[in-house]
Amino acid sequence: MDEFWTWFTIIMGGGSVLIAIGSAVVALICTIVPLGLIGWFIYAQFKKRSAAIASAQTWRMVTGRVIQSRVEVHGGDTTTVEPAITYAYDVNGQTYQSSQFRAGDSVMRVTSGNAYQTVD
Repeated sequence: MDEFWTWFTIIMGGGSVLIAIGSAVVALICTIVPLGLIGWFIYAQFKKRSAAIASAQTWRMVTGRVIQSRVEVHGGDTTTVEPAITYAYDVNGQTYQSSQFRAGDSVMRVTSGNAYQTVD
């Protein structure tokens, strides 16, 4: 019977160690996996944006006309200032209109520079 209690104590004591190690592994996984997924998503968006920019280099150039050009200020707890430009252009007799003024902005918008300078 003494042998049973010896093994029981070893197993239960070892079980506590296993539980502690398992908890640490689960906590580590719950931290690393979401951060890895966020990193992967940002990287994938960056690659799509880079591909759109590279593709735009091969587009045919046409003359366009600016329909509207203004700076939009969005407030709240933080204020953002961004250019809002609408333009039109013709390709093979078909008129197109857009407000996207940088290749890749539909994938991941990166604002840089001064909105007022962009509008000017």
